[in-house]
Amino acid sequence: MREVHSASDIVPHIKTIEVYESPADLESLRQSKFKLCLAHTFLANNNLVSTLAWKSLSPAPFTPITWQASYALNWTDELPNGISDPITLSGVWQPCKKGEVFDLDPTGLWSRSSKTPVPGKLMVGINRFKGDIGTGVFIVIGLKGKDDKFDPIFIDHVNVGLNMSAIFEPSDVVKWWYRAEIEAAETLSPEESYDMATVSYVSSTYSYVDGVWATSIDRAPRLV
Repeated sequence: MREVHSASDIVPHIKTIEVYESPADLESLRQSKFKLCLAHTFLANNNLVSTLAWKSLSPAPFTPITWQASYALNWTDELPNGISDPITLSGVWQPCKKGEVFDLDPTGLWSRSSKTPVPGKLMVGINRFKGDIGTGVFIVIGLKGKDDKFDPIFIDHVNVGLNMSAIFEPSDVVKWWYRAEIEAAETLSPEESYDMATVSYVSSTYSYVDGVWATSIDRAPRLV
């Protein structure tokens, strides 16, 4: 299966969010069976939206989450049931920089598009693939993680049918929260968010008693 290489080999900036917890908060989070979730946002109709939890991790004294600002396109036939549910990918990852356009060919593989690109956006120029069940596909956006592999961070809930196109605008705003699901009942902490456009690192901690986050560009203090 082929991969169409992008024109530039510039290494993207590496970003890190480090969540840290005190021993008391850590014990409370673990007893409540919370998971740390993190999501990347996209701009749609002047609103920030997220459709996938990129990470879902057990609470720890220090949890650094690192990624590269490097995107890719993929597709699937099925929508996940919830924001934290896994995705079954049906295609291959196609690296796509902001301002690039790729088409989905009749076999479900990617090829460079002749469509006019839009600066700052990821584009599917035209979908020529019916999908495995004949109704089109759902486009998935991936981000390169610390292990240099692409992970799903966003899925478009709008089905891209035959001869249709799609456009996506990644945002630098990242959000995170704690989530617990016990016997089909979901418990969420307040969300925290930060615009990572001009910074490469932030630290954040959650007060279980007060129900508030504290976030800073300073390094996480070694509490434990």
